[in-house]
Amino acid sequence: MSKRKSTGILPALLFIIIVLSFVFYVIPMKDQVKTLNQQIVEQEIEAEKVTAKLDELEAFYEQLPANSAIIAKQIPTDLKESQLILLMEEIASLNGISFSSLGFGPGGREPGAVSPVKISASFTGSYESLISFLQALEKTKERKFGVRSISVSLSDPESLNPDNSNPVDPKINDGTDGKYLEKPLYTSFSIDLEAYYQGVIK
Repeated sequence: MSKRKSTGILPALLFIIIVLSFVFYVIPMKDQVKTLNQQIVEQEIEAEKVTAKLDELEAFYEQLPANSAIIAKQIPTDLKESQLILLMEEIASLNGISFSSLGFGPGGREPGAVSPVKISASFTGSYESLISFLQALEKTKERKFGVRSISVSLSDPESLNPDNSNPVDPKINDGTDGKYLEKPLYTSFSIDLEAYYQGVIK
């Protein structure tokens, strides 16, 4: 009888040992493996990000000599005011603009830093000519420009001739049956720009 009782206890003990081993060893190991797998995935994602960043930096450094040459041309070491005037007048002329005034003002910072020179320009024309002029300034590789402000005003033709030395007829013949149309108002634009260089205006 005692042998049968002891025989029944052994399987029970083995079962308890197996259960305890599963609870205290297998389950924790499973959680550790899951955590390690998650860490591996995260490290792989970080490695991909680092690789992409390295590729981006490599591409940047490959383009650096060409970019440096462009920047050196667009932002010279001195103001080169005469070249700047010629460039602006050339761009304006190509876009049907004739400046009525063009002026420069100081905007220097610390020596050796990139400094702005203020440019004030005004002309009479159309919105189309203004837009094409601004687009040309943006695209040019000769100098770097920034637009600070634009103001628009409408002017009567007589206001352009205040002393009446050369009167302007407010009406023009449209060429049909002798009919006259009102002469259109002039659109005047004033633009404040910045060009850049490495130095300070003296």
